Amino acid sequence: MRTFRSDTEGIDSASQRNVAAEQKKLLTALHRHIQRTYRGSMADERYANILLRIPTIRKVAAKKNESLQMIDMLNLFALNSLVKETALGVRTSSSTTPALGSTINGEYPSE
Repeated sequence: MRTFRSDTEGIDSASQRNVAAEQKKLLTALHRHIQRTYRGSMADERYANILLRIPTIRKVAAKKNESLQMIDMLNLFALNSLVKETALGVRTSSSTTPALGSTINGEYPSE
């Protein structure tokens, strides 16, 4: 999963504003959810604790992405296409997935 960061290198100021707006929307939705789930000061404390964990989560996500990039670059083992797409932003061709109704090696798959 990608984290929305407005300070990411290589994005222009308009994109930075868009990312900041998305962050605000997500944090507002999180706050509303917590307010509905928990009452009073418990909700505020829970929201504050989550906000305080965001920098650590970003660091862990960055390390994970770095590791996955090294694994992919060095071909240490094959990464699942979903992992590649979500973590590395790499779209794989769908040629490995047979089309609906197609045969595998000239034979229909057993049911």
